[in-house]
Formats: sequence, C-alpha cells, structure tokens
Amino acid sequence: MSKIAVAKALLTTQAVKLQPNDPFIRSSGMESPIYCDNRMLLSHPEIRTLIVDTYITMISAFSNVEGIAGVAT
Repeated sequence: MSKIAVAKALLTTQAVKLQPNDPFIRSSGMESPIYCDNRMLLSHPEIRTLIVDTYITMISAFSNVEGIAGVAT
C-alpha cells in the first residue's frame, strides 16, 4: 500500500485525468489541470480497497484524529 500504487491505480482506471494545457473548469468556475472522477472506481472494488487501506495507513500516523467526513460532490 503506497501513495504511488494509488496514483497508478487512479491513472490506470482513468479516474484521474490531467490536462495542463487545457484545464478543466470546476463548478465554482476555478480552473484545474486535474480532474478526478471517483465514479470510475465503482467497478474496481480492489482499487477502492487499496485506496481505503492506504488512507487508513496514512491517517493512523496521526494520534489525534477523532473523525473523518466527506461529501458526495
């Protein structure tokens, strides 16, 4: 489990797209050279597990974490 393995998995599944010369326009209007479509991971449970395990490992390094929250969009 490593950040590099997660990055490779995201690129392999085409969940992450890079367009430095033609940035994506986010709903906020901001431009970004990176777009991550996590919906692409729905058909890759092994990659979702890799990502979760990597997050757990990274977060475990912090002793004062009480909770983690996220939003759907």
